[in-house]
Amino acid sequence: MTLKAPSNPNGTGKKVVPSKAIVDTSLSKIMAYESGQMPDDEVVEFFQELVDSGVAWTLSGHYGRTATALIERGLVTRSRDRRQSP
Repeated sequence: MTLKAPSNPNGTGKKVVPSKAIVDTSLSKIMAYESGQMPDDEVVEFFQELVDSGVAWTLSGHYGRTATALIERGLVTRSRDRRQSP
């Protein structure tokens, strides 16, 4: 069975294929987030990173729903929205 990288929903059309360093860092952050050891301000930064990389949309549904809620509250922006800002 061959696994394909998911499409990036940020509108770039590029596949999401994170490097090993990104995966290792993200895994540490995911573990901190899921264990409740991440302060609120770091949670927002973490979800911004997940949205920017497109990974938020490839993890379990909780991450996508939380990312969407943070976007709707104006705490996180979609990557394409950030590129359009001066």
